[in-house]
This record gives sequence, structure tokens and C-alpha cells, in this order.
Amino acid sequence: MGDGGSQFLGYTLGVLAVLLTQEVNPVLSPALPLLLLGLPIADILAVFAQRIYHKMNWFRASKNHIHHRLLELGFHHYESVIVVYSVQALLVLCAVIMPYAADASLLLIYLVVVSMVFAFLYLAECRGWRLRAKHEESLLNEVVVSAAHSSGLLAIPFGIVFYGISAFLVAGAMGSTSIPVDFTLAATGLLVLLVLRLVMWSRIWYFPLRLLAYVTVVFVVYLFNTYQPVQLSGIDPFTYVYFGALVVAIALSIRLKDVGDFKVTPMDYLVALMVIGIAVLVKDGAVDSRLMAIALKTIILFYGCEIILNRMETRWNIFTLSVLASLLIISMRGALLNFL
Repeated sequence: MGDGGSQFLGYTLGVLAVLLTQEVNPVLSPALPLLLLGLPIADILAVFAQRIYHKMNWFRASKNHIHHRLLELGFHHYESVIVVYSVQALLVLCAVIMPYAADASLLLIYLVVVSMVFAFLYLAECRGWRLRAKHEESLLNEVVVSAAHSSGLLAIPFGIVFYGISAFLVAGAMGSTSIPVDFTLAATGLLVLLVLRLVMWSRIWYFPLRLLAYVTVVFVVYLFNTYQPVQLSGIDPFTYVYFGALVVAIALSIRLKDVGDFKVTPMDYLVALMVIGIAVLVKDGAVDSRLMAIALKTIILFYGCEIILNRMETRWNIFTLSVLASLLIISMRGALLNFL
């Protein structure tokens, strides 16, 4: 980002934190921003303290931030970022679940968490502890890369994504208890376009198969969530198990596609934290649970569809047939429910 980008983000976060506690909801604890922005504040204060102690220029770049110190202890780049994410996520979680706690309680939590981080760094540096040699691979990479040489293992997660999404599209179209008129008409139009796209593959390339598949996914998810059977309303263990397995299969399909490119990235971890955060907000009633469920399911299925479409070798396969079948089912059931 450079100095300009980091200063802009820091200033924006600071202003938003002040607005949150002073204007949006003044009842919130004034110490709350300390948890929301806590680790970067502690990090820069520790850096300034070290620069003063070593008689360095306060504003000259140095390698004594938490990230750099973790690298010196043998952590890989992505591992050090994940450690920073984890600590900050813990502080934010405390802020979310204790928004009206006493200032002294929030300050104590902040000091305990930050002190543990810097105590670990100090003791590890003093005792010469190292997680691993600088160019040594992490255990997770070694395990996954060695296991990925099995062709059967590579096919399993993709098969779960391929057949799982295909089955969901058909089951979702059949399981919806009601289909509005506008969805019926739209599905009929999409069905005609998809048939033309599959039959006249090279002549009407301007009807993108990806777009037709994505719109069908949105239709099925919305209908199945909005007009779902009574037995699936409320807490549905099957839905959690299905989408949980699908997320794992999608992640493995992406990571194992090319063994040489396997990396555990901080973005993967950050996405997982975001999903957990959304679940917490839904549980607390801060976000509409139905709309959030539709959004999360749609995003997961979009990832899966992208994997399938990128590896698709022929236009006529179980996935395209399932998209075709789901549109046909929505059209026919909608016509029966609305016009007959």
C-alpha cells in the first residue's frame, strides 16, 4: 500500500471508530475502539519504544514490527499474517460480545491479550527459539503436497463439488413449495436460451453459459430458501452438513489442482473469519438471517460453479443437464401452480 494507503486506511478506521461510539451509538463503551484497532496501536507503540531505546530515527522504517519479529522466529510470511489476524480477531470478537462492558474490563482484556503477544515474542527472542529453519516447508504444506500425488485423492473433492451442486440444483427446484409468476416466466426464458446455447454451441457464443448457470443458481437458492418445506425450516442440520462439506471440497479442489501451486494464504483464513463473523452477527440479530443465508449459499455455489466450468471438457454433462433440468422444473411447476 505504501505510506499513503496505510495512512488513509488508518485515518478512516479511526474516524469510523469515533463515529461509532460518539454518534451512532453513544451508549457503547468509549474503550471499544481500543479493541477494534488494538493490535496495530500496540504494535506501533512497541516499535517507537524500541527505536527510542536503540536511539534510532522514530520515523525511519525498521524491521521490529510484530510481523518482522515473527519472520525472524521462523514463521513463514502467511503464518505471521495469520497470527496477527488471529490476535486482532480475538480482540474484535471481545468488542462484539461485550459492547456495553465497563471501560476497565475492556482495558484489562486489551492489556492481557497484548501483553501475552509481546511476552511471547520477547521470551522467544531471548531464548533463541525458532519454529523452523528459514527455508523449511511448513508441516501442512508437506502433508498436503505428498497426499496430492494420489490421482484418486484429487478426483474426490472435485467429484463432491460436481455432483453435489448438480444434485442441489435439481433438488432445490423440486423442493420449493411455491414459485412466483415472475420466476416462472424468467426461468422459461433462461431455459430457451440455455437450450440454444447447448445445441448451437459455436453459433451463439454470445449467450454465456457461465451467466446462465449463475442466474439459475440464484433462482434455485432464493426459491428454496424463501419457499422451503416445513421440515427444513429453522435449524436444519442437513443444510449445514451439505454446505460445510461443499466448502471443504471447493477449498481442496482449488488447492490440489496444481500441487506445485499449493499455498495456504492469509486470504483463505480471512474469508473463514468473515464467515464466522457473519454467523455471529446473524445469531445476535444484527443481520437478517434469511437474506444472509441466501447470500452465503449463493457465494459458495458460485465458487463451485466456477471450478466446474473451468474444468468442463464438453458442454453436455451432468452439471449442464442439471441446470437445464432445474430451469425446466421451475418452469413447469410454476405453470402448474400459477396458471392451472
